[in-house]
Amino acid sequence: MLDYLGYLNSQGCEAFTCNNRLAALRAYLWYASDMDISLQSIALSASHVPFLKEPKKEKQIIQDEDMKALLAAPPDTQKGNRDRMIMILLYDTTIRIAELLELKISSLKLTSVPSIHIHGKGDKERIVSITDKTVEHLKRYIKIYHSETNGDYPLFYTVIKGNLSAMSTGNVERILNKYAEKIRPDHPGLPQKLYPHMLRRTRAC
Repeated sequence: MLDYLGYLNSQGCEAFTCNNRLAALRAYLWYASDMDISLQSIALSASHVPFLKEPKKEKQIIQDEDMKALLAAPPDTQKGNRDRMIMILLYDTTIRIAELLELKISSLKLTSVPSIHIHGKGDKERIVSITDKTVEHLKRYIKIYHSETNGDYPLFYTVIKGNLSAMSTGNVERILNKYAEKIRPDHPGLPQKLYPHMLRRTRAC
């Protein structure tokens, strides 16, 4: 088995692939040993063959100048204001994309100590503070998109054939990458593909 792992490695297989093959062989040998007790010593020996160490992948972030350009990229239009608002909230609050898309108008507190009420993972709830600048953007966004809606409406939504529903993660990813492509000629250091979580990670750094 060690020779087999060495062979896989020599063929250019990554550690992840080699470890998957090893795990499959181990599982099969234990299964076979249940059918034939004489194979248990072989299965036991195989279980001692070590997995290869997998290199940790470097998690990408967006550099400060690239982030500023990304937030400035949407035009001053109805959709542009919505797109910028999505990016600002993801970055300023470091909330998860699922939490962002579950926000309703009633989740916002824009007076006194501005904050957002989050319903997070594991049914846990928490309060996240927001900056005065984010409050300004939110007030502008609400005036455009929610002048006639009540507190139960999703903060970010799409309308398809007259039906209003919360925006999807896929839509947010498309928005991020649309503006990334727009500024990429002047910001070639941007990651090749942006994900909502990348803004959260960038802010945390």
